[in-house]
Amino acid sequence: MFSAILAALGMCADGLGEGLYAVRKGFRARAMAIGFAVAAVLTAVTRVITPLNFTVESVAVATQSVKRAPQIYWVVVLSALPTAVLGLLGLYEPLIELFDEGVIAGAIAGVGIMLAAAGVGYIRDRKATGIASTVAGVSAFLLTDDLAVTVVAAIVAGALVARFLGPRLGDEPEEEEAPEIERPRLIPFDWREIVSRPVLVGALSLFALRVGTVVSYDSVNSELAGTEPRLDEVFLVDGVASLAAGLFGGAPMEPTPSPTAGTDLPVVSVVLFLGLMTVITGLGLVERMGRWVPLESVAGFLIVIGMFVVLPDNIGDVDHLPDAVAMAVTAFSNPFYGIVAGEAIALLEQVLPGA
Repeated sequence: MFSAILAALGMCADGLGEGLYAVRKGFRARAMAIGFAVAAVLTAVTRVITPLNFTVESVAVATQSVKRAPQIYWVVVLSALPTAVLGLLGLYEPLIELFDEGVIAGAIAGVGIMLAAAGVGYIRDRKATGIASTVAGVSAFLLTDDLAVTVVAAIVAGALVARFLGPRLGDEPEEEEAPEIERPRLIPFDWREIVSRPVLVGALSLFALRVGTVVSYDSVNSELAGTEPRLDEVFLVDGVASLAAGLFGGAPMEPTPSPTAGTDLPVVSVVLFLGLMTVITGLGLVERMGRWVPLESVAGFLIVIGMFVVLPDNIGDVDHLPDAVAMAVTAFSNPFYGIVAGEAIALLEQVLPGA
């Protein structure tokens, strides 16, 4: 039981750090309390062992084609609807079999490159803060191989340098507003926003990312727990929780590899983590932390997650031209375009003589 509690607490540290990135990108963290509460209940009912959390990958993808509210919220909602329906009908596993595994891996690897590029961009914006965050984050990951420790180290180092040394090192940022602690409220309904091309592209991109991460991360967690993957159930929980959060302005909720899977009570550990995050987000602690932490302090863990976790975990399966195309197109655009491009090249290889 102690290991289950410890793993849940470690995941909360990661959730706070990645939640800060979501808040800085315009999402309402308190709305996420609704999503975490729904996920906790559904996890207890379905007994899946893969937790949902804030992830920088999904936030980066959701805010790539659109930058402002309420468009970013509709990206979350529109991507969640087919997720929930496919999971409920048990159609996710048949869907994933339609895609080439290498293409999916290539698209996810491309997201890793995208995250690292975002981290480098933050270093350019605010050098001292970004470099301190990156040095601390990379060092912590190499020493501990623990993402929760990495997130905390990167954010703390960046925030301290920004607060005490930044002005002396010429690290003068533009004025930025501290995140507001907003009460959850339904997002405004506007057909023009919902059916706009950037929103639809963002929703398809987020859905494409989720198609790949669910099978990848639930397989990893199931192996740790010694159980069989339950992909349709995870897809269902993901879709319903993301829909609940998104309707009130929350960020997408995504599966993540987790130490909770390796405990003696993995389901209990996941439910405990989700319950704790419900309280943390509901009390506005993510926004309160954001008042003291500049956005550029996330540079370190963006680079670590992109180049040390996501890219290496998937690059080994990128061994054909379609896979490489999916990776390159994703890195320069989004996962939806990447998967479409990769599958198109794979189809051409099949139909063209000598391919």
